[in-house]
Amino acid sequence: MKTCPNCKDLVRDDVKKCNKCRYSFELGRVLGRDEEAIEQEILREHEEKEQERLKQIGQEKQTKESTIIAMNPEYEYDVVVIEDTQNGNTIGDELSFLLKEHSTKGWRMVQLFKNKRNEAKGSFASIGGNQNTLPDQIVVVFERMIRFATILPEAPAAPAAPAAPAEEKKADNIVGMRVG
Repeated sequence: MKTCPNCKDLVRDDVKKCNKCRYSFELGRVLGRDEEAIEQEILREHEEKEQERLKQIGQEKQTKESTIIAMNPEYEYDVVVIEDTQNGNTIGDELSFLLKEHSTKGWRMVQLFKNKRNEAKGSFASIGGNQNTLPDQIVVVFERMIRFATILPEAPAAPAAPAAPAEEKKADNIVGMRVG
């Protein structure tokens, strides 16, 4: 806190003008009415410039974010559901055909899981021993790139990734594998 030398009122340290007597700590004197109006105009212009600067920074940030997003690759997804059979023979052949068909069209499998619809834990149907069960489902999720990533001209190119050993490449290629 500091004391106004004109009216001896206590004011905060960051105050530039005493609210009680209009003493200017920057100029070292009491401001007249016309000087206050000029000061208010200067402050208003300063605030407008600051708001414009902040707005421009926000627009530049949004443009950068949009550019980064636009540079990323774009993908599409396909979800295929296969009804499971009780003996499991048909599902292997159907899954193998599905993988081959999708891979020839540029799709790659990203996830495969089994939807067990028979497990109704804690429900009344499981207590009564109801035999009307639904077949399980195999859910396969495929992904395909529809737009490649772009690199801005001013950005340095990323170093090339080292080639993977041949053994790892064989493990990733499941198209030729027989399931079942």
